[in-house]
Amino acid sequence: MTADKKINEPQNVNKENPTPVVQAEKKTNGAAGPAAGARRQRTIKDPNELASLVLLHIDAVHARKDDLTAAIKNLADITKQLTRAYGEHTKTIKALQQRIKVLEEKASE
Repeated sequence: MTADKKINEPQNVNKENPTPVVQAEKKTNGAAGPAAGARRQRTIKDPNELASLVLLHIDAVHARKDDLTAAIKNLADITKQLTRAYGEHTKTIKALQQRIKVLEEKASE
């Protein structure tokens, strides 16, 4: 079997008693473009190569998790700043409304 076989091609099919192959839907996880569904499967015979490939994928997942964690922390910080600013603006608006009310009362006398 070559390294260029696609995932959805039957592999190791018994030629005397063929088994129907059910093709799974391609899950792209929101990815777009030609690379989204164009993954290819290859046969890995060396355990060291398999281990390094698995570790590579684990590192990629951890990097994505770190990116998402940083993004969530940044969003939380921005939300805190916006909440604080909203509270200060609300306090200022209420003080101005009170001042206007006092000035209107003085002007009506």
